[in-house]
Amino acid sequence: MSVETQEYINGMRPGPLTREIPECMRDKYTVVQAIIDLIIFVIAGIGYVIKAFYQTIVGRHKKDLKGAVAVVTGGGGGLGSLIALRLARLGCTVVLWDINKQGQSANYCIITSHVQVIIMT
Repeated sequence: MSVETQEYINGMRPGPLTREIPECMRDKYTVVQAIIDLIIFVIAGIGYVIKAFYQTIVGRHKKDLKGAVAVVTGGGGGLGSLIALRLARLGCTVVLWDINKQGQSANYCIITSHVQVIIMT
């Protein structure tokens, strides 16, 4: 191993070592590195802001649920029935799972007009 170099894994060196930079350039080198790092940081930040702005305006890709099977627990009433109805309108085969058999039967009649429904008790 040479006096002027420092060995790293597999003989790779990440960049010039401090002792390889002339004494008069050491402060300038660190300032230049800091400026380069700042520029890269600002460019990356602007890129992420533009991407977020684009996704806010255009929106993200939505998953197609046609033909998928959705198990809805608590499908006899409340939020479960609303979620089941929404999934049915999106084209899912809905599996209603609830202990409330009366509410489940009522929702079965409503949702069957949209898609296939399976009742589990």
